[in-house]
Amino acid sequence: MVHVGQLKMARATDEEIIERAKTDDRAVLTEGLDFGAILAVTGEVEPGVIILRVGNWTRRQIDHRLERVLGQLPEESFKNAIVVVDRQRVRIRKLPVHRREPI
Repeated sequence: MVHVGQLKMARATDEEIIERAKTDDRAVLTEGLDFGAILAVTGEVEPGVIILRVGNWTRRQIDHRLERVLGQLPEESFKNAIVVVDRQRVRIRKLPVHRREPI
């Protein structure tokens, strides 16, 4: 795992981080919804995004939850997908996100 600060990208835009993740063949790990929204709107198929929705957890609790999720799912699950990890479950939506037509 590499933090954006280690890449000297602490002030980078979300779009710049997405491009770097594509170049480096990495997934983006975030607590915000912005990255998933960008990929959904643009129709992109990469990079994968892991969105943590665990609320007010300690760093240790977050690390433990991530270790469990990453250990239980094959690496391919995180490629070309938006993966939402919350306290109780994991939801995976493959990219590109297709909008449903209203009825």
